[in-house]
Amino acid sequence: MSPLHDAIKFFSREQVPMIPCHGLEDGVCTCRKGRNCPSPGKHPLMANWQGVASTDEAKVLSWFSSARPVNLAIVTGRKNSSGKHLLAVDADMVDHPFIAQLREHGTTVTQRSGSGGSHALYWSDVPVRNSCQLLDEKVDIRGSGGILVIAPSTHKSGRQYEFTCDLKSIKIQQIPAFLEAKLVSSAKAIKERKKRKAASTIKVEKAERERLSQDWSSRSISEIRGWLSVEGQNVPQGIRNTTMHRLLSSDRAKGAGKFEREAYALNYLSNFQDSDQLGGRQSHR
Repeated sequence: MSPLHDAIKFFSREQVPMIPCHGLEDGVCTCRKGRNCPSPGKHPLMANWQGVASTDEAKVLSWFSSARPVNLAIVTGRKNSSGKHLLAVDADMVDHPFIAQLREHGTTVTQRSGSGGSHALYWSDVPVRNSCQLLDEKVDIRGSGGILVIAPSTHKSGRQYEFTCDLKSIKIQQIPAFLEAKLVSSAKAIKERKKRKAASTIKVEKAERERLSQDWSSRSISEIRGWLSVEGQNVPQGIRNTTMHRLLSSDRAKGAGKFEREAYALNYLSNFQDSDQLGGRQSHR
């Protein structure tokens, strides 16, 4: 049996969906972008690849029935009948120390990529997101919604992907406890950093709005009208509604009726930043 048949049979048995990817002709991707393809031989052959993904041996083999080169990939992150989610550790470096650390915690399915990097597959009880260098430098995680090109596919360098294990005698192992703990702690750290950044951004925006509000509130209506008459000057976000209210209140005090104030409001809007996003305040009765 050929390496291709061995791979298809193994992942079919492990209930890991497979998809066809564009192949390479003289190092050039078979997709319409050709030499300009940013990911030659590494992206799905079909746009609806998530629906095409299959564990059926006959169907997967049919993708290789033509003379046109096709690469094979597995879909990561999907739950199998045992409730497990597949994840792949992708180390973009020859003999990466992180992969060596993984070997100390048991043997699982591994392969060498066409670029010389290392891949290791594991089952997880919970979904794992795709991430870049979350665990270590030059180490990515392929999880929910991800794909991984597998042997015996061809790399743009001309080298083939190659399994560094015997598919006839190995199984995909459960994720090691240390790796699971590291993924959880790293994900939490990133989430906390995003929360702090968001909070900091909100704090800055709030301070800026307060400064603008104080600035514009201190201006007289005549000053504001004079400012708006200067071409290119706009009422900034954050104080638009307040300024509109002051202008229309002044117009009403001067005797402007309902329809006049509505006409004035439309004119004022043209001098407001992102005026199309200002709603419900253009007519003050």
